[in-house]
Amino acid sequence: MKLKRITLVVMGLAGAPAIAAAQSTVQIYGTANLDIESVEATGAASGQNFARRSRVTSNSSNIGFRGNEDLGAGLKAFYQIESAVNFNDGTTSGFWASRNSGVGLQGGWGQFLLGQWDSPYKFSTLRLDPTGDTGIGAYTGILGGTGSITAGQGGTTFAQRASFDRRVSNVVQYWTPSWNGLSGRFAYGTAGAQQGSAASGVAEGSGLKPSLFSAMAAYETGPLYATLAYEHHKDFQALNTLLAAPASNGKDEAWKAGVSYRLMDRFTLGGIYERLQ
Repeated sequence: MKLKRITLVVMGLAGAPAIAAAQSTVQIYGTANLDIESVEATGAASGQNFARRSRVTSNSSNIGFRGNEDLGAGLKAFYQIESAVNFNDGTTSGFWASRNSGVGLQGGWGQFLLGQWDSPYKFSTLRLDPTGDTGIGAYTGILGGTGSITAGQGGTTFAQRASFDRRVSNVVQYWTPSWNGLSGRFAYGTAGAQQGSAASGVAEGSGLKPSLFSAMAAYETGPLYATLAYEHHKDFQALNTLLAAPASNGKDEAWKAGVSYRLMDRFTLGGIYERLQ
């Protein structure tokens, strides 16, 4: 009897994925986005100058897997695992799920996800950059603080603390459905598992809890797109004891507005105004 019962359990477990798979969809996608660049650095205050050189850059090249499963009653579960692909040198450091990755639920009420994803603030004006915010010509050279990064809250480097063009780790996001062209996104970035460690940029016992709030609203009708976005960083400027400086709380804020108008199929006129504090 015991042998039969075990066999039935194994058969049941083996059969369950097959049933689920029949209700699921899976997509494999990717982008190959390489260029060759000529770069030079002179007059750097840090002294980190270098002579002109050529390089091949993989930019936002990626491979991803996404899928969803119909749970019934208009509700779906979804996931996405997107990873960087370094065509230029084949390195795999931070490869798996290094880009927009998460799991969530979606229905007529919108989408809710957990994971690592572009902040609403970043997403709001991505479409206004002719390069798609990738490569050496991306608009982050003059917008967003210190360029695009992927990071949790706080951090030990200036770039991690100062950037508002970020893919947020340890994030919770909600995206509304579109109502007559109006939609919104909201995100909360938690302190994460590293809070209170040297890697988080916050000293143990300081009582500081770095967090992020980001939101955007957009209106799109025909050729017109307009957006307003806000992001708030709490305790991002805290320094850990390894840097021989006391931890301190504080807040950083950013506002931006963007508008674009498509004049013809391949020509769009747009502009962005941003204020960082």
